Amino acid sequence: MEGIYMIWILIVDAAIEIIPEKIRNHPAITSHARRRGKDPSQLLLNTNFHHSAMGSLRNKNKRGRPDIVHLCLLNALNTPLAKQITALKTCIHLRDSKMILEIAPETRIPRSLNRFEGLMVQALTGGFSGGGKDGNLLIKVHDTTLRDFLAHFEDSRVHALSKHGSPDSLVELLERDARQACTPEVDLVFLVGGYQKGPLPKSLLKIISKSNLHSLSTMGLDAWTVVARLTCMIEWYASKRKQTAPNR
Repeated sequence: MEGIYMIWILIVDAAIEIIPEKIRNHPAITSHARRRGKDPSQLLLNTNFHHSAMGSLRNKNKRGRPDIVHLCLLNALNTPLAKQITALKTCIHLRDSKMILEIAPETRIPRSLNRFEGLMVQALTGGFSGGGKDGNLLIKVHDTTLRDFLAHFEDSRVHALSKHGSPDSLVELLERDARQACTPEVDLVFLVGGYQKGPLPKSLLKIISKSNLHSLSTMGLDAWTVVARLTCMIEWYASKRKQTAPNR
């Protein structure tokens, strides 16, 4: 589309995973699985139900929150940026995994968390085969690390959101892009932590320039709030960029 490039939102270190095998026999897991009528291998780890079973898990405070990813996707995909401008690609980076899920803009994310869980279990276990426009998969699996995935983009175009970032730099970035309507279109990537609390992973901060670390607020914001505010800002500047683009 004239006047707009592709925006990527990557939900990194997402707190979404199949229940780990090492805790599947815990009473909290087996009782919840019975209530759901499913095998534990077909359920997502969820701290609301499995908290007592998660004590032995490493980084347990960043795991078991599929609702965070659910709300992030609802806020990203149910927007003009995704549905009308069609300039948004949304991805889920799975913690400690060589897997990134790319969600097509036309994907209808279930409003129900239980139905969303079923969709994610299918994607994580390789059982999802739903097709979208032009026969493309609605959920595409990239077997790659985050570092290798980001290597496909220009370093200067990969940015991250954190309360420890610069408070004004995101506005400056979007304003600069809005003014440069005549330049070649180069994709822009934003990384948002997909877990309940804590800083961005050190491994990620090593590959992100400090000048590309931005803050939307000095207070810690929920991931879905960051995604909602980010998409609104991008939409506004995208419309401004289109208005300044020359007629062709």
